Amino acid sequence: MRPSDADSLGHINNAKYIFFVEDAKDAAARAGVLPADCQWSIRWTDPQRPPSETVELYIDYSREVQPYDWLDIHVWRSPQVADAVHYDFVRNGEVVTRVRTRTGPLARL
Repeated sequence: MRPSDADSLGHINNAKYIFFVEDAKDAAARAGVLPADCQWSIRWTDPQRPPSETVELYIDYSREVQPYDWLDIHVWRSPQVADAVHYDFVRNGEVVTRVRTRTGPLARL
């Protein structure tokens, strides 16, 4: 975590987790863990595929994360819930934050 990810009290800003999840989703798609349409480049440039975006996001904070903490993000698809993806933020082998998202079609305005 970077110092700029924290608020004035040194806590990681909750909104930053959304950016981390989107970056992890893109990396997992590029590695073949998630479908290719989760990649940013495909989601926005392939006219044959309707874009899919995060429509639900649940965060469970089990431990406080501080600036300069080094976290790994483990990503996997849910076997029980269609279109759900899980993200474990891991520090020194311990899960400190769990995130679950569900994707759906991009809303047209």
